[in-house]
Amino acid sequence: MPHHDDGTPPGRWHVFQVSETSPRITVAASVGSWDEARTLGPRAKRPLRISELAWLQMTDAGVAPVDLPDDVTIV
Repeated sequence: MPHHDDGTPPGRWHVFQVSETSPRITVAASVGSWDEARTLGPRAKRPLRISELAWLQMTDAGVAPVDLPDDVTIV
């Protein structure tokens, strides 16, 4: 199960929305799987970018595909 240094419960990941105006970064949601996360990108009309650590945690937990989908960028 993933380990989260920030105290987030295991199996949950924070999703942030980045914008050009203030506030530049806001918490958009907390997700438990890749399926939940991928619905957020189109809703915000922005591509989905996931941290490498979060992607590894999600694949280790079995809630994301091992092969990176074409519409995802690892940052």
